[in-house]
Amino acid sequence: MGLGQAPAPLARSALWHRIPAEEGAEAQVESYDVAVIGGGIIGCSAANHLTAAGFRTILMERGDIGGATSGRTSRLQYCGLSYFSRFRSVPGALAHPLESWESVELARRAMRDRSAFVRDTPERVRPITFYFPLHRDASEPLWKVRAGFALLERLDGRRSVFAASGDYVDFGRSPADRFNPDGTLTHTNVHDNFFRVEGSFTYRPLRVVSEFSLRIGVVRGNSPVPLDDSQAPGKIGTDRFKVGLNYGAPTVRFRLADMWHLEAEFLTSVTETGFSVGTGSALLIGDPYGTKLTLGFESIQVFGTRFWSRMDVAAGNRFTIAPLIEVTNMPHANDYGVRLIGEVTADLGAGFHTSVRGGYQARRSTEGGPSAGATVAYSF
Repeated sequence: MGLGQAPAPLARSALWHRIPAEEGAEAQVESYDVAVIGGGIIGCSAANHLTAAGFRTILMERGDIGGATSGRTSRLQYCGLSYFSRFRSVPGALAHPLESWESVELARRAMRDRSAFVRDTPERVRPITFYFPLHRDASEPLWKVRAGFALLERLDGRRSVFAASGDYVDFGRSPADRFNPDGTLTHTNVHDNFFRVEGSFTYRPLRVVSEFSLRIGVVRGNSPVPLDDSQAPGKIGTDRFKVGLNYGAPTVRFRLADMWHLEAEFLTSVTETGFSVGTGSALLIGDPYGTKLTLGFESIQVFGTRFWSRMDVAAGNRFTIAPLIEVTNMPHANDYGVRLIGEVTADLGAGFHTSVRGGYQARRSTEGGPSAGATVAYSF
């Protein structure tokens, strides 16, 4: 990946100032927490991170900032096959599993950071095709080189994600009506609850279509189904309150701008009343893989509709905290309820993430119940 044309240099006074030797050191005495020696890309990056972390930092360079090696860079961002040099011998790689894993992890981090740069500053990069000549007497066979590049591509930002999740939701007891076998009408209270199990696969092209995914899941539970034969034909007694959903939902996320993304979803399902379809959409404002606000809705024929807002806040490099507010009449209920949920996501490393969530919801102010759920994801 090659960088675009370099930006015009900033005025020197905006970045640094030169201290003439004849003024003497005493005239320039100040107190700093950290001194960084060398104004190349590494020194500037270190000074930037230290300053952002709250340290009073001084950067010292005897010449011009970026005037040495950093100023003569090829401006290429790549992750070379040298990371996999230990894999030249399969027995050697197996004999040193920890060192082999460290090599893969280094390559993963390099590819991840490259993808983040491309995602955050797409106007600054452009792809470049390279040709690598391989001679017949080369030490590395063609299949091994292809395998190395294929592995690098899979490590590129871990664009593929498998996830499995489950939730239990309890609204407490909700009022409902039902017909008895003798035709009489009974007013009752239903234990309004359900559980959901879901599996999903996501791929991230990170372009105009920034990602697409497929979710497959099931929902089972009890709900105060409206007293309407078209909603639950042929059901009498407590059976009419049993609800279910088997669904599949492809979703596409579009990049509108750096901080604006739009998701569109089509859902096909089988409910307790038969085949039904649905749709949904969400607007993401902020970093799609960091701190962001999400506003969305989902509506499924017969099963119900939900509207939600979610605020993801990155808490360091490994944790994300997300409060969520949802208004819904799912699953198949007569009245809307409100759900208040909190979720914490942790990056476990090596591509694994886990999320735990919990909250409270109610359809009436006098009755409600808890919810709990978890997600485990692996990206590669």
